[in-house]
Amino acid sequence: MSENNSYKAIANEDLRAAKLMLDAGMWNHSVRHCQQYVEKILKACIELNGDPAEDYTTLHIHVIQTLAKRCTELARINFTNEESRWLRSMTSYYFDVNYPGARYISIDDHEATEVYQNTMDFKTKYESQLTIRKDSGNEADEIKADPYT
Repeated sequence: MSENNSYKAIANEDLRAAKLMLDAGMWNHSVRHCQQYVEKILKACIELNGDPAEDYTTLHIHVIQTLAKRCTELARINFTNEESRWLRSMTSYYFDVNYPGARYISIDDHEATEVYQNTMDFKTKYESQLTIRKDSGNEADEIKADPYT
């Protein structure tokens, strides 16, 4: 897997896009990219530490709390209660800011700024822990096989 073609690399592109969208006043898009960053970093943990056959379905969902629970099992990371609540809330930014309908929400600048800052705090605290294979302790030790085959 190339360095630019990994969950971690694409997650960090999402985070850069979130900042650009925030600065441009495109708040729904900003929080959606924050959600995508968190989702992909959690999926990086699952891909690196999980079982390709067992985790195939998990890698194709967008429910953050399910992904976080699997990372807790695989990487022995214990999110605080506050972090767990925040992670649960992030799922709504995949669906409710992205698709029209009765549940659609519009994000204001204050909420978008708060989501972005919380995402940056999450990155600082957890990204390196979530993107290291636990049996090697080496961040560069990525799975070479395609988990989708």
